[in-house]
Amino acid sequence: METQRYDSLDFKRIQYSKPEKRGAFYYSDITYGSSSHSEQGKPLMILCPKLKTKISGSESLTKASPTLELEPETNDFSFYDSLLKLDERNIKETYEKGKDWFGKEIPVDLIDDMYKRATKPLKRDQRPSYSFKIPMEKKEPRCKVFTGQRSPCPLTDVAEGAQVVTVLHIRGLKFLKQNYYCDYYVTQMQILGTKDPKFLIPEECLISDDEGGPKGGERDREAEDDLIDGEILESIQERMALRERAITICQAQIQDLRESKAEIEEKLRQGEATLRDLQKDPYQETTET
Repeated sequence: METQRYDSLDFKRIQYSKPEKRGAFYYSDITYGSSSHSEQGKPLMILCPKLKTKISGSESLTKASPTLELEPETNDFSFYDSLLKLDERNIKETYEKGKDWFGKEIPVDLIDDMYKRATKPLKRDQRPSYSFKIPMEKKEPRCKVFTGQRSPCPLTDVAEGAQVVTVLHIRGLKFLKQNYYCDYYVTQMQILGTKDPKFLIPEECLISDDEGGPKGGERDREAEDDLIDGEILESIQERMALRERAITICQAQIQDLRESKAEIEEKLRQGEATLRDLQKDPYQETTET
């Protein structure tokens, strides 16, 4: 399967399907094809740069939602910039396809507010850090891990501070009730600088059906732990209604202030006229007469 280097990714070739309801959320599949979108896209697999693990593979698996915690070893921000561009591409596509996808145009600032970015703002002199989802099935990691010599090994062999190269599957956009985000996970990882294990244990079954037991049944589908109540469209409509109500109130307040300003200016003119009348010298007027 073809991979795309993070620093040579053509963001114009990223394709999005119209969101479809899957359970209690909506999902838009992401693929990678030609810039003209004339050909059917393929799964978007991004080859990441060399990164260092912040915690071990064993510690990652103890988390409620297992993730691979990584950070760069140098001040190179090129990978961070690529993820930032991916976020911007996702927001732009949602804005441009809003009417087709949701039946109405959605303000870009509202879309930006709802989108959960993969990148976090950095403070001065701060290096980026990354948290990548580890796909799990029946409490077992499904991503493939390899040694420096490309031999399979378990995720628990990944030590804290290890140098690794990962492949991310950018799967799609997942729309929940209050927000949406780019759904991606670690599909493969290579631990650099490691030697082959003492024993060779192949990942695939080497026993044919004629020699072994029954064939495997269908694989269970990945469990979703973040199902939501309601519809994404209803949430968007509620936010837009609140926005319109706030605009109406603000306009009314401005009109009240304008009317008050006019009344104050009129009273000020009347007061100034009265003051001028009072400041006139009555004796001077009598003499002139």
